[in-house]
Amino acid sequence: MKDEEIDWIIYHHIGSQTVSTVDNLAGASGLDPATVRLSLQRLEKSFLIEQADTIVRVLNVGESLLKNQSRFDKSTPYTIENGVIKAKQKE
Repeated sequence: MKDEEIDWIIYHHIGSQTVSTVDNLAGASGLDPATVRLSLQRLEKSFLIEQADTIVRVLNVGESLLKNQSRFDKSTPYTIENGVIKAKQKE
């Protein structure tokens, strides 16, 4: 199975569960926990999900856009660290 297919499966299972953890997602998807963890890393890198401790959640569109803008637009006056919006330090 391709990574994209795995990510699609995991992404939809995250949204359909009240509380998503690696173990829940592995059980629901039939994939092993190591494969689920790799998928979660790719989804988080793409700003589609957020992981806090063992809990995983889907980001809403606004959160995803803010994270992308913060990461890729160097003129943005803020940064997002661990779910906290902070003003960027002036150089």
